[in-house]
Amino acid sequence: MSSLLIKDGLLLTMEPGEPVTRGDLLIEHGRIAAISKIEATNEIEVLSATDRLVMPGFVQAHVHLAQTLFRGLANDVDLIHWLYERIFPLEAAHDEESLYDSARLGLAEMIRSGTTSVIDVGAVWHIDSIFQALDECGIRAQSGLMLMDDPETYPQLRRPTGEALQSAADTYGRWNGKGGGRLRGAFIPRGLLSVTLELVHEVAKLAGELHAPIHTHAHESEKEIQRIYAKCGERPLMAMRSAGIAGPRLQLAHCVWLEPSEIDLLRELGIGVVHCPSANAKLSSGIAPIPELLSRGITVGLGADGAPCNDNLDAFMEMRLAGLLQRLRLGPGSLPATKILSMATAGGAQVMGLEAEIGHLKVGMRGDVIIVNLDGLHANPFEPDSLVDLLVYAFGGGDVESTIVEGQILMREHVLTTMSEKDVLMRARRSRKRVLERLRWN
Repeated sequence: MSSLLIKDGLLLTMEPGEPVTRGDLLIEHGRIAAISKIEATNEIEVLSATDRLVMPGFVQAHVHLAQTLFRGLANDVDLIHWLYERIFPLEAAHDEESLYDSARLGLAEMIRSGTTSVIDVGAVWHIDSIFQALDECGIRAQSGLMLMDDPETYPQLRRPTGEALQSAADTYGRWNGKGGGRLRGAFIPRGLLSVTLELVHEVAKLAGELHAPIHTHAHESEKEIQRIYAKCGERPLMAMRSAGIAGPRLQLAHCVWLEPSEIDLLRELGIGVVHCPSANAKLSSGIAPIPELLSRGITVGLGADGAPCNDNLDAFMEMRLAGLLQRLRLGPGSLPATKILSMATAGGAQVMGLEAEIGHLKVGMRGDVIIVNLDGLHANPFEPDSLVDLLVYAFGGGDVESTIVEGQILMREHVLTTMSEKDVLMRARRSRKRVLERLRWN
């Protein structure tokens, strides 16, 4: 069927000033066709949402699907050691099958906890394995070939500049617009420590010609900034501006250590930021100045980053920690729950450049919706006016019952529909064992 009626739910549209109201939501041909009281017919598939919350799906704007297989293998180190001693060797040991299994594991976890859109950071090798998993599972996604060409970067992940750029362009051509438009390509220089400035210049040209987004890491830790300054003679954001990629196409993950002038520059250039509170905390990188960014009108989304620097990919966990960290840093009320929930939905959509398509429940927008059970002991009792606060601080991924993208049900009443959870787990465990044996990991 091309129509799906979500019946009798409590609707949280995320439209400014619009209260939670009881009603029905009709999705036709992938888009929201009506929000009102709607009669069911034999031609329409009906999904009951009685006494459940119906809201936009989460947009995770920075995740590493290539790393899901390595959960728990990179603990108690800072960012630089985490990358060079743990993550780079593990990523380099992937084969096509293990990368596919890693992506599926991450996607299954995120769909189960209500994520309907992701920005994935891709992989240097076997990138089609990630896109295949994205295509099959039905999620909305942006990804691309990860670029690493600096002579000093990890040798097994380094590719010659010209070869890397050509492969990135070819990947974009193969996958951008696939899945009926759900999949989008991007150019992904990993970070200024991993790429040459020559490559960054060329990425700016390619992305401009193709109207493609650019996604990268920046200002994540003090040590990283020091190393980039030693290499480029400028702090990361300024070096990116000099290289030509700093502009509205750029999506920057982390932005923990920013000077006031850099916050001004982010706003001036229209750059979107992705906040990854769990990863920044686990790697002891710091706490990003999110209230300051939002107060200046800078778009901010949320992302779980990678399983080895977080341990889970649950958007609810990111929302909760985002709020708690700012309370410690600036005090109560510094980052209200309404803003945090907006970061996890509409903010991420804007970072993706899809603010007219997703992030709200509104007629004409894409039917990316989740249904949340409200009966958990951990979230009761509650009043309607406290629901948003509880979504941020009390609810969790296990409360999500159904996940829907463009009207396609990816999870129905806690059961995945586009992949077998048993198969995902079996393959992931087998692939992890093979990769670790290849590395002689102990």
